[in-house]
Amino acid sequence: MRGRLVVACFLALGVALRLWQYLGNPSLWIDEIALARNIVERPLSRLLAPLDHFQVAPAGFLLIEKVVTLLLGANEFALRLLPLVASLAVLGLVERLSSSLLAPRARAVAIGFAALSPALIIHGPEVKQYSTDAALAVLIFAVAVRILDRPPSLRGGILAGAAGLAAFFSFTSVLVLAGAGAALAYLALRDRRPAHSILPTLILWAVAALAGALLAMHSLSSETRDFMHAVWGSGFLPLRDGLARGGSSLWLALCSVFRRGSYPVVAPLTALALLGFVALGRRGAVLAGPVLVTLAVSALGLYPFDGRLVLFLLPAYFLAYASGADWIARQAQRRFRIAASVTLAAAMLPAIAGIVRTHPVYRTEETRTLLSWFATERRAGDAIYVYYGAWQALRFYGPGFGLNEGDYEIGGCHCEDPRAYLREVDRFRGERRLWLLFAHESRALSERQGIVAYLDRIGRRKAIRSVPGTDGPGVHAYLYDLSDAALLTRATAETFDLPDGPAGGPAARPLR
Repeated sequence: MRGRLVVACFLALGVALRLWQYLGNPSLWIDEIALARNIVERPLSRLLAPLDHFQVAPAGFLLIEKVVTLLLGANEFALRLLPLVASLAVLGLVERLSSSLLAPRARAVAIGFAALSPALIIHGPEVKQYSTDAALAVLIFAVAVRILDRPPSLRGGILAGAAGLAAFFSFTSVLVLAGAGAALAYLALRDRRPAHSILPTLILWAVAALAGALLAMHSLSSETRDFMHAVWGSGFLPLRDGLARGGSSLWLALCSVFRRGSYPVVAPLTALALLGFVALGRRGAVLAGPVLVTLAVSALGLYPFDGRLVLFLLPAYFLAYASGADWIARQAQRRFRIAASVTLAAAMLPAIAGIVRTHPVYRTEETRTLLSWFATERRAGDAIYVYYGAWQALRFYGPGFGLNEGDYEIGGCHCEDPRAYLREVDRFRGERRLWLLFAHESRALSERQGIVAYLDRIGRRKAIRSVPGTDGPGVHAYLYDLSDAALLTRATAETFDLPDGPAGGPAARPLR
């Protein structure tokens, strides 16, 4: 009874945290805006073509998003409604699956991690497919475990094969179907189970996975493919570069699933999850299969195993982690009866620490708040320079604050030539009021710092407004007077001594 109460409390808390994030209505950040513009600006018929702004999303997800915006309007709440529902579904599906996989005392650990996960809360109600990816992954896991425990009839196998439809709503479901299906096939062959008990499901999953993979390839333009490799290059495993480096990269990749969770440490959590996959036996093979497949396609350069792109694996990690903690608790209980409860309570500490360290409302790039202030400070005739990372936000939010195309000049991306930024702002010499707007800047390159240092040298800073991000540099507005002839003689774009460090050093990849 007490265990069920703990589970119910975690579920209620998980729902409350996701609603808190959703109702807090943070500004869309650049990736959300880029996808939202495709959804809002394209007709239904063009959502199946490769998307603009280096975006990739499955057809089913895009079609539902489009219908919702047509019914409820192109606002943040409407755009985030489907992801919110999917993020809530993750909780229910993890609860259901945990009852099949885990002992009652370990269920609270898995559900607690899922409920309190900052990564699932941040990216859950977000205009991206991360939460639908996670929900459909858990659904496929649940179907696979049910097949493993109770081989279906022919009709049941066909119904189970319907889970393959997930591939049309989630590209990562292709990896989950392939991994879970391969595990089921291996276990059926090993245990010499009748082929008819599983073959219909595997055939339907294979067909759906192949169709989903072809759709994903069709939706990925060559430019977007190159962009993905440039931005997510560290997520492709260099297994061909020697055993030592390959093994190190493999371990770092496995740890990266937990790394998005704001946990104090990730290596012990990952080790415990790996133990849990083994402790779960045949069922653990079904959960681990998609992890292995995703690692394999990463090594082939097809999909990065990194960051938020592997959040769909997080529920499997949580279930395996709880299993590993339970295995250790059972070993400890042989010596001390109370040791099991202490062990499982200690296993929950990283989840509690993660949500305590950072909690809703998470605000990545609060452009809407910045532009609201800027609209009250701007004067007719002011010059406006927009850092290249902020142009998507200006196009999306600008018209609502009286900022339309033609009212501002958008800078270029000059990662390999930081002096080009100085040349761009040099065009505003003589302006009495020059605004600079920054968002989604590269922390690796410190480009804003270089631009601001230059303008501080040749002009007078009149105002600054910054809105910090929960995890990032935030957004910024600066006002400068560049009309003092004496100050303008201090430096030019070519003579200014750029600060030491990334802003004046070699190029790094843009922040995404």
